[in-house]
Amino acid sequence: MVKQKPVSVNWQTVFVFIPILDLWAFYSVQKLRMALLIFLVGFGAVGFVIVFVTLGSDPFLVQDPDVIYSNSAYIGSSIGLAIAQYGLAVYLVRRWSKDWNKKF
Repeated sequence: MVKQKPVSVNWQTVFVFIPILDLWAFYSVQKLRMALLIFLVGFGAVGFVIVFVTLGSDPFLVQDPDVIYSNSAYIGSSIGLAIAQYGLAVYLVRRWSKDWNKKF
């Protein structure tokens, strides 16, 4: 169980951009399960739809990787999805950290 103490909102925001520490940032405010639900289920479904829309009806049969990485719609949507994920992560960790700090 995490220690019941205030957290630094600025450090929590920095941790979002560092692998593994992003999980710690959500865990330290007791919101890890909610974050995993949002990011794995929500963005996983969106990413799955993007792959099928940009690469056609059967993207798993594409043999040449150049077909995938030269597709501008795929590249653009992948970049947009990454920006949306980090933006939402920063928003949520800051909001939840401020709410956590109000308890003390």
